[in-house]
Amino acid sequence: LAQSFPDHINHWRIQHAKTLMADQPAMKMQLLAEQSGFNSLSTFYAAFKKFTGVTPARYKQNLPELTS
Repeated sequence: LAQSFPDHINHWRIQHAKTLMADQPAMKMQLLAEQSGFNSLSTFYAAFKKFTGVTPARYKQNLPELTS
């Protein structure tokens, strides 16, 4: 099934956000949204939930803890 162009772009933005969450777990959601190319937190939350099925906060809670 073909994605619309905005969905295609948002898919890659969400992938980037997930990488940032794993690499920089202390990053605030607002900055995470901005760094991922979203203009507002609400747009980020809506897109994140659309593509992952969970909110960014829930996703972040479920990331495995990194041990050194």
